Amino acid sequence: MNHPGGNDEESCSIRRRCDVIRLHARRGQGSSETDLQGSCEALVSAETGVQAADVNAVSTESVPTGTITTIEVTGAQAPWLCLADATGVIIGVEYSQEG
Repeated sequence: MNHPGGNDEESCSIRRRCDVIRLHARRGQGSSETDLQGSCEALVSAETGVQAADVNAVSTESVPTGTITTIEVTGAQAPWLCLADATGVIIGVEYSQEG
């Protein structure tokens, strides 16, 4: 699977990455927004193969099921979205544009 801003060799399935990142992101109930954004940046960096310095969280929005953090990635035409449940555990990332 080729993701914008990354390459096939450095990418892997989102499910596998989420399994790994859940351990990193699980900081107990009520993780801070800064911790969540840092974990989202790390996950998107790993998923895209783009170095961490070029992956930046720009906002986090509360939704009924948890949060959605918007991540900008250098070289990507649209932002990535990082979804977390109400306890702050990341449940997935996705590119916000079809293609």
